[in-house]
Amino acid sequence: MYTSGGLYQTSVYATADNGCNSYTLSDSIRVYQTMANAGQDTILATGQAYTLRGSGGEIYRWSPATGLSDPNIPNPVFTPERNASFTLTTTTSFGCATTDLVQFKVFDGPEIYVPNAFTPNGDGKNDRFRPVAVGISEIRYFEVYNRYGQLIFTATDTYQGWDGNSKGRKEPSGTYVWRVTGIDFTGKQHIKKGTITLIR
Repeated sequence: MYTSGGLYQTSVYATADNGCNSYTLSDSIRVYQTMANAGQDTILATGQAYTLRGSGGEIYRWSPATGLSDPNIPNPVFTPERNASFTLTTTTSFGCATTDLVQFKVFDGPEIYVPNAFTPNGDGKNDRFRPVAVGISEIRYFEVYNRYGQLIFTATDTYQGWDGNSKGRKEPSGTYVWRVTGIDFTGKQHIKKGTITLIR
C-alpha cells in the first residue's frame, strides 16, 4: 500500500515449485493521490451565506448535499440555520479518493460575544482576551484601555487577541475597558464596549 503519490519501482518474483527456476519482472507505476481539504471549522451567524472552500482533487462531492448550491463543485454556497458539518470527497480521474470534514457552529447574530475575564499566565488556557465576532465581516477597531483611560492595545482583528501586555510589560491584575467596532455581513455597524478582568 502506498501512502503518498509518486513514481514507484515495483517487482514481481516467480519461482518454480522445485525451486530451480525463478523469474523477476520489474516496472514502474505512478500512484495518483488526492489531498481533500474541506477548509477550516468556522463560526457563522444565522442566515449568513458562506462559500465552502474545497481543494485537493479533480472531482468533488460534498455530503450531505442538502442546502448546498451545488454539491459537485469545490466551492458551493450554503446559508445555515443551525450547526452543520459537511464531508468532502475528492477523487482523481483514476479513482483515487480521500475525504475531509468541516464543521460550522451557528449562533444568533450578527453579534460580538465578549468574555468577562482572562488569565494570561502562560498555561495555554484562556491566555488571551479575544472577542468572538459572529457574522462580522470587518473589524474596524478592537481597543483596550487601562483604568486611567490610556489606550494600551489596539488591533483591526480579534483573532490575535490581547495577551495582557503593553509595550513589552505585563499589565497588573485588574479591570480594563474594551471597545469593539465591526461591520456585519449586511453592512450594518456594531459598536460594543464593556470591561474585562485580567487575573494573574
